[in-house]
Amino acid sequence: MQLRFSFDTHDFTATLDDTPTARDLMSMLPLDLTIED
Repeated sequence: MQLRFSFDTHDFTATLDDTPTARDLMSMLPLDLTIED
């Protein structure tokens, strides 16, 4: 399973193992988060 993250003008890809936890995470997607510093 792969996830794509977009931060401003940068894109990142992460590969997840096929585990119950990863499947739970994928079931919550798509997800928009606002992160402030």
